[in-house]
Amino acid sequence: MKNKKKKNKRRRAPSARAIGRAREGVVRAGQKLSDRLARLERVADGIESAAVERFVAAAVGELVEDQVLRDLGDLQSAFASAAAGSVPDQIEPFRHLPEVVLRWMQARFGLKPYLEAGKVMQVPSEKLGGFALVGDRGAAPAGLLVRIRILAPGWKRGGEVVAPPRAELL
Repeated sequence: MKNKKKKNKRRRAPSARAIGRAREGVVRAGQKLSDRLARLERVADGIESAAVERFVAAAVGELVEDQVLRDLGDLQSAFASAAAGSVPDQIEPFRHLPEVVLRWMQARFGLKPYLEAGKVMQVPSEKLGGFALVGDRGAAPAGLLVRIRILAPGWKRGGEVVAPPRAELL
C-alpha cells in the first residue's frame, strides 16, 4: 500500500456576491414556502367552512322534517296565550323554554322567522305552493289574487325558505 499524501486544499472564502445570491435564494425559498402555506390555510379554511355548512344544512333539514320548528312555535304560542298560573305547576317552569330554544336555533343555525302569525295578505294563486295550507279547498284558478291568513311563521335560512309558513285561505 502506498501512502498517498492528501493535499490540503484550503477553500477560499466565498465572495460577498456569492453570499448575497445565496441569501436571496433563501429569502425566495422562504417566500415561496410562506405563499404555499397561506394557500394551504385558505384551502383548509374552505374545507372547514364547507363541512360546517353541510352539518348546519343537514341539522336544519332534520328540524324541518321532524317539524320541531313548527312544534316549538306552536308551543310558544300556546304558552303566550295562557295566562300566568293557568298551566299546571309542573309545566309552568317550562313556559319560556320554546322561546329560548328557538332563539338558540336562530343564533346557531342562522334561522329567521318568515312572516308573522295573524298577518292577512293577498298572494297570486300561483304562489300558494310556498305556504303550508290548512284546510286546503283545492287549487285556485291561475291568475287570481287569494287572501290568506298566516297561522304560524315559516323559517328562512339566508334567503331560502326552509320551512313554509302555515296559512289558511280566507
